[in-house]
Amino acid sequence: MSLVNTKYFLETMFVKNLSINVIATFEDEHKEPQDIFDLSFITKDCLKNTKSLINYIKLQLDPHRELVKLSLCWRCDDKIVNKYPTIKKSIFEDNGKYYFGSWAKVRKEVGIKWHI
Repeated sequence: MSLVNTKYFLETMFVKNLSINVIATFEDEHKEPQDIFDLSFITKDCLKNTKSLINYIKLQLDPHRELVKLSLCWRCDDKIVNKYPTIKKSIFEDNGKYYFGSWAKVRKEVGIKWHI
């Protein structure tokens, strides 16, 4: 693949000027209860729907820990928010919060209460 093709591929695969600050909360008494990190390479495929987004984020996490909550802070401009319905829904409907496991069963707050 030539340098030009590689550049085009990267520009069409990733969303420019978008990052997510992620706080992953775990039910784990032996380790830190939260991981905090930034995702800067968000693919357009990840933004197809909420399930794709959550699955992408979960790939960054230790699968042996019991995830109970994800909190997302989106860093992008309004154009990007309006272009991708998944981002818009995350911000305005889900408040950037997603619950799993035991927390999903007891929470009354806005969020997706499911096991992915």
